[in-house]
Amino acid sequence: MRTVLEMTPYLNEDELVILGDQLVRIPRARFERRTEPFISLEAWSLLASSQKFIKKAALLTSIAQVRVGSDSPWETRLRLAIVRAGLPEPELQVMADPDNPYSPSADLGYRPFRIAVHYDGATHYDPDTYARDQRRDGTFESLSWRNIKCSANDARNGFREVIPQIISAFYF
Repeated sequence: MRTVLEMTPYLNEDELVILGDQLVRIPRARFERRTEPFISLEAWSLLASSQKFIKKAALLTSIAQVRVGSDSPWETRLRLAIVRAGLPEPELQVMADPDNPYSPSADLGYRPFRIAVHYDGATHYDPDTYARDQRRDGTFESLSWRNIKCSANDARNGFREVIPQIISAFYF
């Protein structure tokens, strides 16, 4: 956390939100050797508020946009693009069937509208992950969710083509 405080003067708002999301995210036990976030969102906010450093106001502004549940910097960038486009803030790690503990989840989504948004980065093109993604998508579709998928190509253009897909999903 101290390193983030020291880096604050050199980072823009989105980069500060991304770092914050990574500090407070709940780790995936099967991929990491920890089960707890580095710090809770509340503790991160208190720590940042109590310190003296350059660009403190910028960090505190970014912390207001930090959310638990973003598993990657690209998921954070996608969430920020969605919100900046004027859409409601999506839920993170939305389960297709919340009553089933083994249900697959979408990176972001709108449960009331049954809209699932997936950021499928480079790791999703490995054959095993691709097969899991196919099952994930099938589960969402079988429960009448609309799947919207995006990738690094979408990220490079600021998700400009994804946002209209999300908007149209609200109406179908």
